[in-house]
Amino acid sequence: MSALVGADIRTGAQACFERVVIELQASDLPSDDTFPGWWVRYADGPVTYGQTDDQYVDIRGDEILLITVNSWMFYPEVGGYDGPTDIVPANVEHIEQLILVDNWEGQHTWAVGLDELRGFGVDVLTGPPRLVIDIQS
Repeated sequence: MSALVGADIRTGAQACFERVVIELQASDLPSDDTFPGWWVRYADGPVTYGQTDDQYVDIRGDEILLITVNSWMFYPEVGGYDGPTDIVPANVEHIEQLILVDNWEGQHTWAVGLDELRGFGVDVLTGPPRLVIDIQS
């Protein structure tokens, strides 16, 4: 059994929603092979990088959605995601920016800048394992 680490993050658009997908992949880290815990919520104040309290995230948008997954996005010894950590997607209208704000002690958090407060839903999918956040248009 192996722990899941980050493989990809991407956005997409449909008629009634825009989507953020965090895809995971198997690693050499031991685990019970279940999908890791996650938490999606709106930030209730300024967002900082990692465990700091004075390094504020400058992100596009009027609202910030935080997506935390209890897995490494990348892990130096076993790899994982090797893409950008500050993304301005061109294929969506309401998602303005994604920034990896934390990747520490087996947990990672992305800040998603949105144009305004919007409803959202979350699904866990398999084949490949991924966390899907649908944001209402």
